[in-house]
Amino acid sequence: MDDNWQSMFVVPTYVVEQNPGVTSVEDIPDYKDLFVTADSGGKARLVTCVIGWNCEVVNQSKLGAYGFEDDIELVPPGSAAALFADLEGAYAKGDNWLGYMWGPTQTAAELNLTILEEAACVGADGPETGCAYPTALVRITVHPTLISRAPEVVEMLRLWDFTTASQVAAEGWMAENEASFDEAAIWFLENDDVWTQWVTDVAASEVKASLE
Repeated sequence: MDDNWQSMFVVPTYVVEQNPGVTSVEDIPDYKDLFVTADSGGKARLVTCVIGWNCEVVNQSKLGAYGFEDDIELVPPGSAAALFADLEGAYAKGDNWLGYMWGPTQTAAELNLTILEEAACVGADGPETGCAYPTALVRITVHPTLISRAPEVVEMLRLWDFTTASQVAAEGWMAENEASFDEAAIWFLENDDVWTQWVTDVAASEVKASLE
């Protein structure tokens, strides 16, 4: 997907505009007072990855690799929704906020955020060693026999190209309407014609007729 990024350290852009020295991960200890809260024990409060996700473990390792244990307090949110709500609440009030975020998501698309710079990982090193998350790749895989059994399905998957705009729109509608994945899928088919480029004209006509 286009515009796909991940980073442990993200701040609202207004924080950088008010504090031009905050540009990279290495700057956090010097500016940790910006992010200290009543319950962060004198450390910068960093809202980390969701409990149980692999990035929670990676971020904890990154903290140690950077030597930031005395400067940053990791605060794990209970869910992705809680993470987004924490950021959105701080953003609405113009408060300083430091945390983990990924994209494309509706929150990342709608808010003006700055990813703090991190060095790229070298060789086989992963982000847990103290370097930037790599761009995440979305892969589609099929059983080899599907190529002969259902070539039309394979061709559709080859043409599949889901953009950030499409994802954010569907994700936003789903959240606003507390909809299920099935309901969001139907909404997507009815309101975004990008999928018609993945199928034959006959298939597109049949899907549209079914939706009616």
